[in-house]
Amino acid sequence: MKQLRLSFINGPDLVSAIACKALIDLVTWHGPQQIDRAIGIESPDSSYEKSQFTQVDLSDMNADDLNIGVLDILFSGFHKDDWEFDLEGDNHDNVPTILGEGFAKILLLSGNFASIPADLHTVILAQLIRLYFSEEAKELERSIAHLSSVI
Repeated sequence: MKQLRLSFINGPDLVSAIACKALIDLVTWHGPQQIDRAIGIESPDSSYEKSQFTQVDLSDMNADDLNIGVLDILFSGFHKDDWEFDLEGDNHDNVPTILGEGFAKILLLSGNFASIPADLHTVILAQLIRLYFSEEAKELERSIAHLSSVI
């Protein structure tokens, strides 16, 4: 788990994309709290209702900064400016698109994740809408068509 997080944060774009897919798959399969516990991050008190994701500067993170939840790290990926939108070849998988699809799945499966406060659902939906209408994403016809079919 720690290696996947480090690969997502510090890897080249292709490695980050693969790590992103793996982290999202693990989150949707096991739940975010279970993933955080697996790497030693204590979950907040059950009475704590989170209404925003913790913003993390992924460009400035290192191995010592890993006491941040997996959803916060993944959501911060939306705000990293240097992900590349690679349009070459048949594979349009890139980190922003994978994040969009992954958070759409998390939103659709939100009934399975009681640990994700309902207040975060609107934050996720707002980010998906921003991604849908972003200039970079307009060039990714397959990705946008897929994202809109998931939403």
